[in-house]
Amino acid sequence: MIFFPTIFPDELLYSVFARYHRNSGNEGRKQTMNELFANPSTCSSIWFPSQLEELTRQIPGQVYTSEELIQNHTLIPYFTPFIPHERATRLMELVKSKISSSANMILGRAALSVKPKQKLLYCSECVQEDRTKYGEAYWHRCHQLEGVYVCTEHGSFLIQSRISHQVQGNRYQFFTLENVLVDTDEKCSIIDYSCEKYYKYIAVQSLYLLNKQLPSVGLNKIHTYYVSKLRSEGYVCRASNRIKWDRLISAFRFHYGDRLLTELNGMVRERDSWLHKLLRKPRVSCHPLRHILLLGFLGETVESMMDGLAEEKTINYEPFGHGPWPCLNKAANHYRQPVIVSCKITRCSRSGNPVGTFTCDCGFIYSRTGPDKADTDRFKIGRIKAFGSVWRMRHAELSLQKLSLRRQAELLGCDPQTIINQQRRMI
Repeated sequence: MIFFPTIFPDELLYSVFARYHRNSGNEGRKQTMNELFANPSTCSSIWFPSQLEELTRQIPGQVYTSEELIQNHTLIPYFTPFIPHERATRLMELVKSKISSSANMILGRAALSVKPKQKLLYCSECVQEDRTKYGEAYWHRCHQLEGVYVCTEHGSFLIQSRISHQVQGNRYQFFTLENVLVDTDEKCSIIDYSCEKYYKYIAVQSLYLLNKQLPSVGLNKIHTYYVSKLRSEGYVCRASNRIKWDRLISAFRFHYGDRLLTELNGMVRERDSWLHKLLRKPRVSCHPLRHILLLGFLGETVESMMDGLAEEKTINYEPFGHGPWPCLNKAANHYRQPVIVSCKITRCSRSGNPVGTFTCDCGFIYSRTGPDKADTDRFKIGRIKAFGSVWRMRHAELSLQKLSLRRQAELLGCDPQTIINQQRRMI
């Protein structure tokens, strides 16, 4: 290889190959593939190019590394945060060294019902700007992501080209954007302008995933984050992780509207929808677009989610705050001290509110209905469930001192009738 084109910002690697093919003057694709990869049988995959280690060896001066090409000029960073770490590593190695025809299987894209774009897209304003800056227009990778129909740079709707990656023959050809623009009729990729704010949100979040090169954070952590956020919005039962599906689905569809969800193949039904799979204990990976839609509904962003996961703010549901909790046994020398490490949470059958039962080693057990709304709530008792041996011994001592019932009750933290009942049990 005598030369290799300078790669432009956010340029799809396929676009670079197309420009090389045009500038080289090669008549056949196989000759270009042989010069780029030393293998004429390599397929010019638009989404997941392969054998990038070999490509970097062929480039004069080896000015690019395979890692740089993957992170800056393929779609892989878009998927990485939402697949297990071992699969992300396997995908990277596959793209570097082998033919990546199985990349879709590693990502689980074949099992996902996200509507793929039928044709390559571009922004007419980017075309003019790129021609001014770089001398020609090129395919931007962010414009090709599923669900992205707005240019984040200019806020304009993308234009649909005539190049379809679904056509088998096109997979073995190279089309530069400049060549396509010669004989194309501009056609907006979508017509539903009423959903513009949602399309812009999706585009911004998708671009963030591409550019920030985020790590794989783990499906279990992401699932815990979602459930925590849903609980704070009232979509999860307070004393359990049971999601209120009817309410959630209704609110989700109202938020986006059925027209937009249908366009994105994101319609949510009553049972076994993608939303159910995303919010159940993670067994399969879901498309990033699904995650973006859920984050948008929750009023969050990819950045706020990653910050929350990094700070571990949402690991557990704690309606009674962090333990340890105070023992409220007035008869104990550790009264009001944080010595209780056991808090069992149940649900009130009448109100649905969480009920915390606190058990101390001294035998004292009490409960109260939550959730706590102030720090002082930690020192409230709703009901004493067991007094324990320490309390009973103190009660026996006070009963010998001929104190009034009211005074005994005050010292033991109960009412006078309780003192009477305990005395009857001692007889």
